[in-house]
Amino acid sequence: MPQISNGVHRFTVPLPAGTVFFHLAKFFPYPIPRFESFRQRVLQSPLVSETQIGTSELGYPMYVWDISKPETMSRVGAPRIYIQGGIHPSETTSYFVEEGFLDWLLYSASPEASTLLDRAIVSIIPMCNPDGVALGNYRTNAKSQNLEDQYKPPYMPTVKESVAIISTIERFMGTPAAPGDHPIIVLLNLHSTHEVPYPFHFIHQPYYL
Repeated sequence: MPQISNGVHRFTVPLPAGTVFFHLAKFFPYPIPRFESFRQRVLQSPLVSETQIGTSELGYPMYVWDISKPETMSRVGAPRIYIQGGIHPSETTSYFVEEGFLDWLLYSASPEASTLLDRAIVSIIPMCNPDGVALGNYRTNAKSQNLEDQYKPPYMPTVKESVAIISTIERFMGTPAAPGDHPIIVLLNLHSTHEVPYPFHFIHQPYYL
């Protein structure tokens, strides 16, 4: 981790003997301890319930937070807004978006936030790739795998983190014969851009089996 003083980041990278060159990817850090502090703050709200959905390759727990008013959760058919962040570890803006969104949703006393929780359930997988965060990886997990590659046909995920994410989405949606009580109507997969001075939205096209 860098040492920060007066806006300057300083860090040391020990290199193996014989190293000729190495690549350095720089991004604003969002370490595991900060996430744990954020998590504890979120869980103080009585509107939040946490479920562990799996573990990463290195054994870090993965969570989903379900956020709603009790009367909304008990109303079959209430829609679900699903958000996942940090599938690429270096794209740390997703965590700051989550922090700002949940501060607004849970603690702002905004009438719009209250209306949202009257009408829908918000479910968030806040950190999809904890191994990549812990290791300082750019886009991959502990096995150097890009988790989003697991979304492609033939749709047989083998990476533990991707299995946890996909299984959670499938649980929310159910099946045509037994649909979920609170199906997802909006799915947001948060990323970051580089050298783009404005936000943009990319629509993922789903694969239908």
